[in-house]
Order: sequence, then C-alpha cells, then structure tokens
Amino acid sequence: MSRLFQLKCFVAVTLALLSGFGWAAENASNYPSRPITLLLAYPAGGLADVVARIITEPMSKSWGQPIVVEPKPGANGYIAASALKEAKPDGYTLMVGSMFLVVAPLIDPNANFKTSDFTPVSLVAGQPNIFVVPSSLPVRTLKEFVEYAKQRPGQLNTAAMGTGGSNHLGIEAFQQATGIQLTKIKHKGAPPVVPDLLQGQLSIVLGPVNVLAPHVKSGKLRVLAVNSLERIDTLPEAPTLIEAGFGQDVVVVAWYGVVAPPGTPPEIVTRINAEFNKALKTPEVVQKLKAIDVFVMGGSPSDFGQLLRSEQIRWAKLVKERNIRPE
Repeated sequence: MSRLFQLKCFVAVTLALLSGFGWAAENASNYPSRPITLLLAYPAGGLADVVARIITEPMSKSWGQPIVVEPKPGANGYIAASALKEAKPDGYTLMVGSMFLVVAPLIDPNANFKTSDFTPVSLVAGQPNIFVVPSSLPVRTLKEFVEYAKQRPGQLNTAAMGTGGSNHLGIEAFQQATGIQLTKIKHKGAPPVVPDLLQGQLSIVLGPVNVLAPHVKSGKLRVLAVNSLERIDTLPEAPTLIEAGFGQDVVVVAWYGVVAPPGTPPEIVTRINAEFNKALKTPEVVQKLKAIDVFVMGGSPSDFGQLLRSEQIRWAKLVKERNIRPE
C-alpha cells in the first residue's frame, strides 16, 4: 500500500469525522425541527403514560414541536426497547424506561438488549409503593407482620405483578432482609390485585399508591409502610420503611428516566436534558405530579448514567441471591 494511498484514506476519514461533528453541532442548534416520538413501555392510560404527558406538555410548547407519546407495552419492556435500539440516533425517537432497563438483562440471558445499549438522557420522576394488608389481618405494623410471617413460613401469599419491576424487587428485597418466606401469586398488574386483597387471598402487597390508597381510606386495607425515603401526602400516617425500623437495603423507589438510541450525539442529549429539567421545575408540572403521588427527580445525563450503574450492581446481587429468573 503506497504512502499516497494511505494519506488519501487518512484525509477521507478525517473529513468524514469532521462532517459528522458539523452535522451534530448544526442539528443541535436547530433541534427540534420536527415532531419527537417518546416511546413508552407501558399501556396507554397507565401511570407512566400520565406522567409522560404531564412532563412533555410544556416541552412541546417551548419547542414549538409536538412530542408524541407512543405506548409499546408488553414483554417486560422488550418491545419498546427493541424499537428504540433500532431507531436513528438523531434525538427524534426517545423512550421512557424504568427498572426493566437494568433488571431484564440480569435475569434473562436471552434479553435482546443491554443497559449499556442506550444513551441516558435524564431521570424524570419517581413513584413510591406502599405495603398494605387486609384490615382483617391481625397486624398493625410492618414489624408485627414480619413476626406473623415467621410463624407461618410459606403460608402467606403476596402478588407477583411482573418480573423485575419495583413491586417484585421490593418484595424480594423485603424477604431477603427479614428472612420471611412468602408465596407469590401471579397477577396482571395492580388493579386485579385489589379483589384478592379484599377477600383475604393475599396477605400483603407492595403496590402503587394510586390503586391501593382509596381502599386504605375506606378502611378495607391497612397501610403498614411507604417504600420511600419520605412520607406521602395521600397517606401521611404511613411511616417510611426507615421509620418502620428497616434499613436502606429494603427501600426500592420506582424511577422513570428517558433514554435515547445508542450513538445519539452528546450535543443533542444535552439539549434534550436541559428541556426536561426545565419542564420539571415548572410549578404546574410539580403540582400535577404531586397530586398523583409522583415526585420530581431530574439531573444530568451523567447523574442518570451513574444511577443505572449503581442499580446494576445492586440488583445483580439480589438476582443471584434470590435466584430470580424470567417467568
């Protein structure tokens, strides 16, 4: 190979790289110039859908471009994740992800994505879950429930609402920390859990506030603790897990974050991140999220990336210790 040919190759590659950098800078300054699609790994009308629409409404107004929330539920997030992974890395296709981004590859060797496949953009919000029991169960605190369960190993039922979600991992972490043994009963989401709880077929459930709180207020269910670092306005009487006498290792906060396809230019990521954080500081957004017991998170792309890495370490350990596998 001649030196002249090598020089021509070097120049060609250099020009291509410079052209790419120019494209990124130009597109970042003009971004967005058309509608953005925000994929959702959850059904339309669910809490994640509501949260996404609350946050993106002021962003659409600010940008002058619509943000189209597109639900792609099913297969523990695989459908939405696959669509994002194959999307063009230009900032016009994003996805709201949650703990499945970390947990699915840990428990399923056949998962079609890795956490590192995606570009962290921003954390957006968190959702606390609550521990509830039927009001007929003779316990009034979570400590009392632990003692009650230790006397009945394997005899008390809980709900399994999807492998790898915050409800599932919260119950697994709770059992791991306390040494109790609960029997999991499969349920397709939180709403079908309620009748079984009210009828006493389930002894304890860790589930979303918006589904369970009305039955706590009616007196049919009893709340024992909030799986969060702070109390919630909807059930101010409910202690946090720390206040209930448990350690940080039991606290599992469900988070929502936005990710982009692999290879999305940093300039575009920074632009999107800034707009999400701007929207999350809007009083109207904060008020609407608080009304549904969802709290604002936010932060930089690197903050989100750090959370993903720490979550991988935490859940890899629990998955191994509890021998968690796909169902």
